[in-house]
Amino acid sequence: MSSEDVLYSLKLTVAVFLVTWPAFLSAWNYWYYINRGLWAALQLVLITEVAIGNSIFIFILRAVGTTIGCLWGWAAYEARGGDRVVCVVLLVIGILPSTYVQLGTKYVKAGMVSIVSMCVVALATEDQTVTGTATENFLKRWIAFLIGGSVALIVEFILFPVKARDRLVESLASSIRHISDM
Repeated sequence: MSSEDVLYSLKLTVAVFLVTWPAFLSAWNYWYYINRGLWAALQLVLITEVAIGNSIFIFILRAVGTTIGCLWGWAAYEARGGDRVVCVVLLVIGILPSTYVQLGTKYVKAGMVSIVSMCVVALATEDQTVTGTATENFLKRWIAFLIGGSVALIVEFILFPVKARDRLVESLASSIRHISDM
């Protein structure tokens, strides 16, 4: 188990299994589907990084983006008053600053997840692709993020924790070795 790739994949596999095991139980499968448990697994995969510090930073960025996006999507759906055009206009107003954050700052993932979250909450509720009200869909998306992100961080801290400082030392040692070989 000296390969870093194997250790990372083992961490990710354990974390995904911890989040998805209810889907494999026939009694809980429908509950897992209705509450969009798969969203938690997706969030987990997107948060898990090689080093602990990176995962914490990505978790914070995605937390901000998910929260803002879910709130804006919920507000766009609730403000529409039955008119889809109002919902779309409000989504576009929310997408513009999120696009700036995604393309114009170093916080790419916050902008990206904000856009996705607002569209998922508003449009899934409007089209009824996800059962429930806008508030329920907001909570499902947000809680799935919290569960997936928390499990990712817990597994990262417990199972083969890697600090960025250790990676830096390894990279420097490797670089020096290659330079001396040259």
